[in-house]
This record gives sequence, structure tokens and C-alpha cells, in this order.
Amino acid sequence: MRWKSSSIVILLLTLLLTAGCQHTREEGKQSTPTLPPVKGNPHITADGTLLPATRAQLSLPVGGRVRAVFVQAGDAVKAGDLLLQLEDEQQQAAVEQAQAQVERAQAYLRKLQAGPTQEDLAIAQAALEAAQAKLRKVRKGASQADIAAAQAELAQAQASLRRLLRGPSPHELAAAEAELANAEAALRQAQSLYDRIKSLPGAGARPEALQLERATNAYKAAKARLEALKEGPLPEEVQAARARVAAAQARLQALQDTPSEEDLALAQADVQRAEAQLAQLQAQPRAEDVTLAQADLKAAQAALRQAQIALEHTRLSAPFAGIVGNIRARAGEYVPPGTPLLQLGDTSSWVIQTTNLSELDVVHIQPNMNVTVAFDALPDVHLAGHVERIDPVGEQVRGDVLYTVLIRLEETVPHLYWGMTANVTFEASAP
Repeated sequence: MRWKSSSIVILLLTLLLTAGCQHTREEGKQSTPTLPPVKGNPHITADGTLLPATRAQLSLPVGGRVRAVFVQAGDAVKAGDLLLQLEDEQQQAAVEQAQAQVERAQAYLRKLQAGPTQEDLAIAQAALEAAQAKLRKVRKGASQADIAAAQAELAQAQASLRRLLRGPSPHELAAAEAELANAEAALRQAQSLYDRIKSLPGAGARPEALQLERATNAYKAAKARLEALKEGPLPEEVQAARARVAAAQARLQALQDTPSEEDLALAQADVQRAEAQLAQLQAQPRAEDVTLAQADLKAAQAALRQAQIALEHTRLSAPFAGIVGNIRARAGEYVPPGTPLLQLGDTSSWVIQTTNLSELDVVHIQPNMNVTVAFDALPDVHLAGHVERIDPVGEQVRGDVLYTVLIRLEETVPHLYWGMTANVTFEASAP
């Protein structure tokens, strides 16, 4: 009986605990609040601005002076049309220099892959033979004929110096005086002939005038030579003659001396250099040389591409077809990198961007919700649209939190202009 009583007590306790747990779970379920679904508010309105659906504020990544602006506000342009250009002389020069480096690298690679020509081999062989001949000459020394020629050159230079220092001989003076006397007589005769015809028309073009001019020049030259003989040599003439003697003596001494070890070493080095150049031409190009030349070509091509990109950055082109808006640059002005230069918009489709939608109203708006748009400038126009995007982050404006909603118009009419003020009415439900 005691065992049965204990079992009954345990059973009762178990039932009580199970009932308590079930009650606790039900209370937990009822304590979780549920929010009602968001419903549209047919009375929500907002102001907005009319904008092209596709638009851009265009700038350049580099700065510079504006060379030309090719469009005006309101112009229609196609994708790729040139809108504005900076001065690009430096960039043009960089492209030309890089192009030359590419051509040089290409030519070297082709030459390396093709191997030497017969002309290259002949030139290298001739250079080697010349170096070998020079080495033999250095080892052998100067020939008797070379020494004799150098001695004759020295004797001639010394004789010229002595004659210059001695001055003119009586015979030379007499010859110069006779030459002057003959020139003077010829001048008098020519003057007499000219005097006979000088009063005639066109006397200056007659042969007598030409003969008088020649006789006058010959007389002046003979007189100058006689005066130079009497005055003696100038200091600079003596200095030049002494220099010629010294040079001839040095050449003769160099031929008579035995070759030095330095001369022999230089001649041997020239032979070794010529042999190495010929051997390099005769050998097939090494794989590593070809690989290095190919790498140099790739580096030159990359430098050319960089220069071309830098040149392209001086030109502002339309990224898409549209209408040019505000232009903020003029020819001759300097613009820093990244400066907004002009606006471009595709006005074939429009959007409205709200400007005063508060946090109290935005919670009632959802994507694809239908809207009706009116314009202050077009009171009789009402266009349909729908909500395309709701910005998730608001902005504090004079104590209010405002959210931007983007609305796409589903139709368009004439006389819509970028920046018009619009009034948006949000409907109760989405389509």
C-alpha cells in the first residue's frame, strides 16, 4: 500500500509540472508582438526635381589648360563625341617618344631572331683584319719610308719658319715692286679708256668700266703684298709656323721610338674586341637574349599604352548620347584634376527625385508604388510613374529627417526641362 501511495503522489506531481510548462510556453507565444502590414497613404505628397534618368557630371582625371570647348549648353551629342580638350603637347611628345622606343625594340628583336647579314659579317671581318694589321705594325715599328716622309715634312716646316723669320729677300722685294708697277700702269691705261666713254649713256655697263674695276683690284692687291713684305711677318704667323715645326718633330720622334708596352696593350685589346664582335655575329642568338629582347619590347609597348592613356585623359568625350547641360569651363582656363566640367543627360526618359519626404511618410511608401506627378510650370499636365528606389539613409534638414525617393515616369510630354519642380502624389497601392 505504501508503494502505491508513493506512485500516486509522483504521478500527481508530474501532471502538475507538465501543465505548468505548457502554460509558460503559451504565455511566451502571446508576448511576441506582431506589426501590422505597411499600408499606403493616399494623402502623402512630396516635392521633387525632374532629372534625366541617365545623367552624369563629367570631369577629367588630369588637370591642365583648356584648349577648346566644342559644345554649348543644350547641344545634342552622340556617344563618343569630343566635348572638351586640354592642351596636350607634352602628352603628344611622350606618345611619339614611346612609339620610337617600341619600334626600336621591335627592330632589335627582329634582327636578333634573323641573325647577322653577310654585310655585317664582312664589316666585322674587315675590322678584325685592320686591328691585326695595326698590332703587327706596332710590334714591328715604323718603316724607313714612314721615317723618311716624316723627316721631309719636318725639313719643309723648318724651312718655312726660317724664311718667315729672315724676311723677304732682295729678289722677292724687286719682284713685288715690279708687280706693283705693272699693276699701276694697267690701272692708268684702264682709267684712260674709261675716261673716253664715261659721259656716254650706260657707261657703267660697258667693257671699259669692267676693265677699270679689275685693274683697280689688281693694283690694290700688288700694293698690299709689297707692304706686307716690307713690314715682315705677323706674330701669329710666326707662332703658327713654330707649331707646325713642333708637330713634325713629334711625329718623327714617335716613328723613331720603339713601341711602348701601353701601345702594344691597346693594339692587342683592339684585336680581342674585334674577334669577340665577329664571334658574336657568327654565333646563333642565345635563348636568354631573345627572351630579354621580348621583355624589352613588352615594356616599351606598356610605356606606349600609358602615354596613349595620358593623351586620352586630356580629351573629354560623351559616355552616352544626350543633351549638354551646364558648362563650367572656358578655353584658356586652367582646371585642376577632377573638376566638374559639364553636365550630360539623356532626356529620352525622366525620373523625379524627392526633396522633402519626411520619416513619418516614408514608412508608408514601398517600391513599385504608383504615383501621379504634376508640375508647377505645367499645371494641366499629370503624368503616371512608379517608385523605383527608396534611399535607406535619411538626412537631417533643419531638425527633420528627410528621405530621398526616386520615381520613374512612365510617360513623357513636350516642354519637360531638366531641374523642373514637380509635385508627387503617392497612391494607396502598388500595381
